[in-house]
Amino acid sequence: SKFTPEELEVQSELVKRLYVEIEKVKEAQMKGYARGHGTPDAAAALNTKALAYDPSAGSSGGAPSWAGTGGGVALTGDQQQQMLQLEERDADFDLQLDEIGEGILDLAEIAQQQGEEVALQGQMLDKVDKKLDKNLERMTNVNTKMKETLEEVGRSSDKLMVDIMCIVLAIGFGAVLYNFAKK
Repeated sequence: SKFTPEELEVQSELVKRLYVEIEKVKEAQMKGYARGHGTPDAAAALNTKALAYDPSAGSSGGAPSWAGTGGGVALTGDQQQQMLQLEERDADFDLQLDEIGEGILDLAEIAQQQGEEVALQGQMLDKVDKKLDKNLERMTNVNTKMKETLEEVGRSSDKLMVDIMCIVLAIGFGAVLYNFAKK
């Protein structure tokens, strides 16, 4: 891998945290769906039972009139129950939205950290690329000088290898002869 073990560990940890946050958001959303789906729709019940909009009723000031059993009188027990259900549902929605908002903020933080890590690794790759270019240029220069030196001497590179092997063998034979003479 091109990355150090520490960098790989940081990336792994960021991905794990991102996955956990995504799961939290999914769970919060599923809780809200399960709660709202399994119970009768209190808002629809309130709209159909408690309030009746009657645009033809006499209204003062041009505003539509809301007629029904209320009319400024206290709500019935059923209506109060429905209002409480609505308030509880609204409070539950608010909690769910808060949880989702916190999850989104956490995801944004993780995304920002990953962006910073990517930028840092991009800089590191740029440095490595520059070093590679520098070393490639240096190697090309050394090869060019070596060829020029060999051409000046008048021997080709394959003959140079033969010469090196002969020198190594001569040193080896000299060492063997020295050991025999020493004994």
